Amino acid sequence: KNKLNNLKLIQCEHNNVSLKRNEGIINSKYEYVVLLDDDCIPIGEYIQNYQFEFSRNDNKVILCGQYRTDEKKLKYSNYLKYRDSRNYSHAEPNSESTYGESLLDYKRIVTGNLGFRKNEVVSKNIFFNENIIGYGGEDVDWAWRLIDNGFKIKKTGIKVLHNETSYSISNYRLKHYHFSFGAMPFLIKYNFDAAKGLP
Repeated sequence: KNKLNNLKLIQCEHNNVSLKRNEGIINSKYEYVVLLDDDCIPIGEYIQNYQFEFSRNDNKVILCGQYRTDEKKLKYSNYLKYRDSRNYSHAEPNSESTYGESLLDYKRIVTGNLGFRKNEVVSKNIFFNENIIGYGGEDVDWAWRLIDNGFKIKKTGIKVLHNETSYSISNYRLKHYHFSFGAMPFLIKYNFDAAKGLP
């Protein structure tokens, strides 16, 4: 539609979220990388907001944006209200805020809306672990290793509309079931320290 002649689509051999992210990172050719999940729609001046945040943060800051839910849907679904309440909200720090209050721990990383300087991450060889398969786990492992290598994960006000696919608390519980019995054994195997810190 917008004649994006520089858009490159890469077909991965396996449907592995870590592999797909790693391939995107490796094949990118610019200084900055922004990860955006396929169920997220950018809100507002998305790229410009990332450019601004990159300009005022140092090289070892990972920028996390926010998930938001369609406000029209919130009126009719207690489940979506609950899910939206689990997403952090963040305005820019005021004079009473400390830098630490704008940081996320590895358990709260938002990989579906996130930006970083490519060379900083690649030079430390901090890629997503393709051996952690199933639902979830690869993101907290990646975040744990980033922090262990001196990176900080910072909240920003950059928003995406997240199209939640669970629609009910019972379906949401199924995600946790699949994480517990699918991905968690791999997370325990490859990064026990990250796994033991999860609730």
